[in-house]
Amino acid sequence: MAFLNSFSEFFEMLFFGSNPETLKKRTLRKLEGELKALSPSMLKNKYILPPFAEGLFILNQSCSSLVKILDETVLNLTSNVAAGYVDLLISTGFTSEDCLIVKALQYENRKSAIEAAENEKKEIDHQRNSLEKVIKDMNSSNQMSQIEVVITRLFQLHDICMFDYVKFLQAFAPDFTGGAGAGKPLFRPTPLFEQEQKLLDLYFVIKDFTVTSSLANAIVALEEHRTATTLSHDAHAEITDNLKRISAVLTKLVTQDTIYKMLCIIKGDPKFEPGANKYEFHFIEDYITRSKQMFEANTQRIINELKDERLSAELNDLFSGKEMQPVSGYNNDNSLMLQKTSTQMFIWVTPLQIMKTFFFYYFSQGIQALLNDIVVEGFFSNTNMQSSFGSEVFACGGIMARIAEFEHSFEENQENNFSSIMRLASNSKTNPDLAKRLLSKVSEVNMHVKTMLQTDMSNFKKLTRDVNDLLNDSKKGSPELVSNIKMVLYSTRNKEYTLMLENQFSYWQKFIELMKNYVIFTDKE
Repeated sequence: MAFLNSFSEFFEMLFFGSNPETLKKRTLRKLEGELKALSPSMLKNKYILPPFAEGLFILNQSCSSLVKILDETVLNLTSNVAAGYVDLLISTGFTSEDCLIVKALQYENRKSAIEAAENEKKEIDHQRNSLEKVIKDMNSSNQMSQIEVVITRLFQLHDICMFDYVKFLQAFAPDFTGGAGAGKPLFRPTPLFEQEQKLLDLYFVIKDFTVTSSLANAIVALEEHRTATTLSHDAHAEITDNLKRISAVLTKLVTQDTIYKMLCIIKGDPKFEPGANKYEFHFIEDYITRSKQMFEANTQRIINELKDERLSAELNDLFSGKEMQPVSGYNNDNSLMLQKTSTQMFIWVTPLQIMKTFFFYYFSQGIQALLNDIVVEGFFSNTNMQSSFGSEVFACGGIMARIAEFEHSFEENQENNFSSIMRLASNSKTNPDLAKRLLSKVSEVNMHVKTMLQTDMSNFKKLTRDVNDLLNDSKKGSPELVSNIKMVLYSTRNKEYTLMLENQFSYWQKFIELMKNYVIFTDKE
């Protein structure tokens, strides 16, 4: 038979040697011959032989424990957790000097240094320069480039581990279930042409994959961090042994070259190019971007916290032990949740809470009614003042309602639904598009609060100025601004609230002085 095949090939070469179709057939026969000649043989008479299935079985057995480690670390469904493990691997590439810098740039260390500094701005600039030094070292480090390759291989290894080996093995052993404790079945040859899709899928994930000692070290590091323990000798050996078996199979049995040749034979095209997954990640670049964003976010948080701490005495003086009113949605608890899962935060939490608390205690319905009576019943000598005073009373009277409306916007199905914001935050570390959406959303919310504070405090400062003028005017024998101001203020209906206003007016002025730390007032206000 071999003689007849050789004679047939000689005949084809003699008479049809330059024919493209003949050349293609000859090449395909050569590929078949190469697969048959392998040790062990992989193909015979267009049937994939059991040694190939043996390799698939070993892969199926070796992947289960590895995929668990990867699923709970760098491929954790909680993207913030996954990103933390990626960052852990990246941190192994820092120089000893950069390790010290990174430690110094942790939040509490930064805050302590800024608090102790004579010049906050200079200290923040110094810290920013330190971060830039680390980033420069990362960008020029060959080790960082190698770490990025290793992390990318972890993702490819996960795809290899997640391949459906059981379904492929059932082509060689139909009764194989792959359940826990399932032994190795008796494999029989399976028709090559019936396995096209499975071979395409397997080639897609294994192309260019290699097992290295760095890959093994990375998995060990992930598992030790995940379990918060140093791995025992047996646990360490289990990881390395599984990787060795995977490497042996992919280099000796289920090889990229073997699958490629099988696919060429199936397609009848020796130049066929199967598809392969392109593992294109930018872990180092993403880490640098997040580090910069986190630095700026933490800078703002530190500045806010130090400011709040410095103003605590003034705050206690303003409210005299009264309980601060909670703000729904836009508060410290939610801001901290954001900061734990992203680089974003709510910037204007404290001044908004101060404003809500002030208007709750010092701008009662009775005082609002008194001010409205002045607008309606007062005989103003200047109609422009009456008009502006009326506008100020109306604007300040709506502050609590506007705050309540803003709080409502954070509820379910509303514009600023906090659950939706947190979903964006949870996935922002590994998804640049979601990170941009989160940045846009939080910036929009912060700007809304900043504008609200600026507008409402400007109106309240004008109101405070005019109320002060009216109270002083009422002390004159002949009031100049509102001729009947005494009658309006000290009527039976308003007298109680006038006394309250006079007693509390010093708090109005303290409130404005305190809020100068958060908003900008013009000279005209």
